[in-house]
Amino acid sequence: MNEKMKICSNCGQKLPVTQFWRDKSKSDGYCHQCILCAKKYYKQNKRRINQRAFIKTHGVGLAYKNMLLASQGFECAICGKALKPNSSKVCLDHSHKTGEIRGVLCRQCNAYIGRFGDDIIGVSKGIMSDVENKTLISAYGYLLNAI
Repeated sequence: MNEKMKICSNCGQKLPVTQFWRDKSKSDGYCHQCILCAKKYYKQNKRRINQRAFIKTHGVGLAYKNMLLASQGFECAICGKALKPNSSKVCLDHSHKTGEIRGVLCRQCNAYIGRFGDDIIGVSKGIMSDVENKTLISAYGYLLNAI
């Protein structure tokens, strides 16, 4: 059995293709760097890679998210929980219909309003079924102010 080999563009080693991640966009179907080199690159450039992904997803940088968080007093706009800049627990909330950024939320509140359809009508229906739910009432007020 003759295993297919490939040369890593970073370290120059000739390695079995099993040492490369698959990539359908490449002509041979594998990444140009071996897994070890790719992991090392990611570890060294994690912040920059995450910044690019954030900009691609939201159209703004992490600096904008942190500025918006500061304008909210470093608190979730719904529950008021203290939030730290650049934390993975901080979400940039936006309308899925218009793409407009509404504010910064903790991960739990962001998921919470998502469960109710990410809009004021869904949250209103949730309040009607549970009038004692303070988080839903806060979410309603938050969404109402975002309109």
